[in-house]
This record gives sequence, structure tokens and C-alpha cells, in this order.
Amino acid sequence: MDSTLPDQDFEQAYEMIARAIDHVDPERERLFLARLALALAHRLPDLKALEQALAVAGDGLEGESGIGSGAP
Repeated sequence: MDSTLPDQDFEQAYEMIARAIDHVDPERERLFLARLALALAHRLPDLKALEQALAVAGDGLEGESGIGSGAP
């Protein structure tokens, strides 16, 4: 059984997230995104799923921080 968001709902999910970010004070955006990420990570079945999500989110954004690599 696939527990991922159906493709037809993906655009609506994007819009929901974008609207939520728009309602947050710009100075608190990073905090909101961190809290959202933790709330969503709590729903994942294991750390491998989180690692994969981090890799997808960080694709093309890698820098010295080592996004998705577990590096500090």
C-alpha cells in the first residue's frame, strides 16, 4: 500500500504550504519551516524516509552545510 500523497493532490499541497508561509512573519519563516519539517517527520515510518526526503528537498541546493548527509 502506497502512503504517499496522490499526484492530483500535490499542487494543492504546494499551495497550502505556500499560503501558510505567506502568513508567517518573514523573520520567523525559518522557525515555521523547521517546525513544519519536524511535524511532517514525526509522521514518517523511519529515518530512511526522512533521509530520502532531505535528499529530495536539498537536490541542487547543496553547499558547505552538507544537506541530507547528516553532517553538521
